[in-house]
Amino acid sequence: MNYARFDPSTGRILATGQVSSQAQMDAQGSSSVAVDATVGALTHYVVAGVATLRPPPALDTTTVAANGTSVVTLSGLADPATVLIDGVSNSVSGGTTPIAFSIAGVYEIEVVESFPHTPFSATVTAT
Repeated sequence: MNYARFDPSTGRILATGQVSSQAQMDAQGSSSVAVDATVGALTHYVVAGVATLRPPPALDTTTVAANGTSVVTLSGLADPATVLIDGVSNSVSGGTTPIAFSIAGVYEIEVVESFPHTPFSATVTAT
């Protein structure tokens, strides 16, 4: 039987392991839950006693016109979140942000981890 031990205040998975009986599982304490073998701290957290996928940010496209008005939309962010564009930090609220570029180039977009959301990075090409 696989289990995950977690922080009850955040749901962050602290460790995973295996036990061979329900009695051993029960001995892990109230901050442990039975999980399947694919559950891990990088991909999951615990909500109401259930291992749940951590929400990932998403970018709607990786190409955009470099005209200062066309945008790529970054969504699924924590509120607030820190987004790096070519290493420059930007504070974002509301869970979604449009990003426009006025100069053609290749830009690195990164989302700093804000638990339970996963970190994220992508390259956007503005032409």
